[in-house]
Amino acid sequence: SQEQAGQVSNDLEEKCRELGQEIETYKKKVAEAAADYQEISSLKDKIASMERELTKSNDGSAKLKTDYDALTAEKSAMQNQLNTMSLEYDDMVSNEDEQRRKVNALERNVTELQGS
Repeated sequence: SQEQAGQVSNDLEEKCRELGQEIETYKKKVAEAAADYQEISSLKDKIASMERELTKSNDGSAKLKTDYDALTAEKSAMQNQLNTMSLEYDDMVSNEDEQRRKVNALERNVTELQGS
């Protein structure tokens, strides 16, 4: 039965074609998966890089905050010094006025004594 052999041969050829198509389909899927993996890997690298930049930026912000706090404390100390100096100056002026009044009073007393 040549006819049966021909049928079997045709069936086998059909199976081979189907298997060939399946192999091509799997090759495409493997290539797509490899591309996806590459993209995921690239995205992971980008995320890691961005996280490093963020950490660096946060460190910079923390340093700026520390510097700002130090400058604020220094400004506050200088303001206190200035306030103290201002009070001391006011005391000196007040004492000078008091001394002037005493001198004037003494001069009047002297003038009165000389006049009498």
